[in-house]
Amino acid sequence: MITVTVKRETSNSTESGYGVYVNAYVTWDDDPDSIPVLYASECVSFGKNTEKNLKAAERRVRQNATPARRKNTWGNPMVTWSLHPITGSDEEGGTMYALLPDDLADGLLIGEHTDVQAVAQRLNQFLETGIADEPIDEYDPQLAPWLSAREAEETWGIPRATITWACRQGHIVGAEKFGNRWRFPQGRFLAWMHKRKRT
Repeated sequence: MITVTVKRETSNSTESGYGVYVNAYVTWDDDPDSIPVLYASECVSFGKNTEKNLKAAERRVRQNATPARRKNTWGNPMVTWSLHPITGSDEEGGTMYALLPDDLADGLLIGEHTDVQAVAQRLNQFLETGIADEPIDEYDPQLAPWLSAREAEETWGIPRATITWACRQGHIVGAEKFGNRWRFPQGRFLAWMHKRKRT
């Protein structure tokens, strides 16, 4: 069984706007270690009809999360994933495969056929037992590619001198210098960038 819990969570962030987030979380009743997963969310701005709008938002997010009760799937029940061979990848040994969601979010590069089999086997074990491996940090270097200061400057518009200074000062955790060039995990860079915006 799955339990859907709707919560009101206030936001005072200048980035996300002032208001109340109405979030619908899903937990699996048969897994005592189940962590609530955010399935649906809606932001309601403070105003004249705030309470009325909050109640309406609560109904909508609960309805959006309810399909998970029937499907009992992990992740957003509205998203469908498709598996694709990557054109030209067989020139260097074997065809590579990627999973793409239909909501146009970032896809997942899986690897060759043997990698797809290994991932499927591990996911099936998790679905059968509910047991995952040890937790990792949300900015684990393996979750995102490494960037150079030049790549970060081109993508996010932050001056390269500012980025290299942050690397030297240790503000971008995990940054390493290779020759005369700094490289760092993308997740760590984004964490520093967001922290920099708030200060």
